[in-house]
Amino acid sequence: MFFIFQLFEKSGKSASGNVIILVTSGTSNANDVQAAISQAKRKKVHISVIAYTSAFDHQDLITAETGGYLSVVESKGIGPMSHLSMMIGLGDALMAALGFHRRGTDEEPNVPVLV
Repeated sequence: MFFIFQLFEKSGKSASGNVIILVTSGTSNANDVQAAISQAKRKKVHISVIAYTSAFDHQDLITAETGGYLSVVESKGIGPMSHLSMMIGLGDALMAALGFHRRGTDEEPNVPVLV
């Protein structure tokens, strides 16, 4: 997950105060997750996770610790219709995450979002 923060640093921009929406089907080890959470808290970044299937570990911890949104899109099987339904599910999850962060909070209304 560190690549997310490295993208900001290489471009000369700061991630501070932004939202990162992570769409993933992978897993991470607990040490990497804790390090990413620490860095996100230090930089005041919210991480929302759209887990494509439930294989991604620690997604609930990441979102809870950084003030993000969690959505899990389950795999629907094989075939064109199942792929279409998963694509729609991913789009719905993205729109829900964007809506969650657009509403913001009293302290942070309308948080900028990077997808």
